[in-house]
Amino acid sequence: MGIVAFLFRENGLERNFQWQGRLPDLTEHELLWLDVQDEDHVALNALITALPVGDRGRSALRQEEPGLRHWGDHVRVRVDAPVPVPDGKFQVVPVQILAARNLVVTFHDAPAPFLEELVERLHEDSKMGELDSAAFLAVMLNFHLESFYALLSPLEDAIDELDDRVLRHLDRDDLRRLVGLRQRVSDVRRLLGSHRLVYAGLASPDFTVFQGDQPELLLTRLFKQYEHAYDAIAHTRDMILGSFDLYMTSTGQRTNEIMRVLTLATLVLGMLAVVTGVFGTNFENVHIFKSGDAGFRDMLLASGVLALGTVGLARWRRWL
Repeated sequence: MGIVAFLFRENGLERNFQWQGRLPDLTEHELLWLDVQDEDHVALNALITALPVGDRGRSALRQEEPGLRHWGDHVRVRVDAPVPVPDGKFQVVPVQILAARNLVVTFHDAPAPFLEELVERLHEDSKMGELDSAAFLAVMLNFHLESFYALLSPLEDAIDELDDRVLRHLDRDDLRRLVGLRQRVSDVRRLLGSHRLVYAGLASPDFTVFQGDQPELLLTRLFKQYEHAYDAIAHTRDMILGSFDLYMTSTGQRTNEIMRVLTLATLVLGMLAVVTGVFGTNFENVHIFKSGDAGFRDMLLASGVLALGTVGLARWRRWL
């Protein structure tokens, strides 16, 4: 899709700015954000030659895992953006971020939702030109952390729905659903955990984005926001464990109800067995005892029907 350029001036966003293949002369209160989305890396290769970051900075744009690299005049951050998919899970889109004085460059192969949300916010906020690249990087990464909360919201809704279902009508598939929800939460926690060194490095008291920059207060707050997001994931995991306890309690209650029914049935059949055992059933002049092979066959059929009926009743009552 090429390069989309956003030029922020002190008085707001320049909406008609077009990228011409070279960096413009930027003043102190101007900020240029170049967003590159290109699956074939054609646009990136055309851009990196114009970046004032040297060969090391250009090679850093191809970092293979989340991380943070810092040079005196610029910083490179690689994060993984979660993208929700219809089946309730998510895909990962790598996003490379390079920040230098008055310049921020992002590169990704596919759409990144947190960048799209940032673009929407930019059109509403006319004061972004007052931020330098360090503060803008902090704002961008804050949107990245917020994208994890977007993953947790449908998970929590699914947990609440499952709890309601368990309380109303226990189903044998509920345990499978619990396992699936726990796996999804584990995937989110694992993805966020892979960024710990990134946000810890940004929160370092002596960290600066470009040469001569003062440590940004917004960057130091990012690690606390990261920990809050991680705590939110842990809370969602605790909700699943609570749902499992509720499931086990409901299963125990259902088992008690089944055992109560079976105990009553055993008591009734036991009393009948005592009576028939005392008196016997081979009474004289009862034709059923003189039916020969046909009677034996009917007895086997009746026994089979009784057994199948018992199993069918148990499945209908969800005892099995």
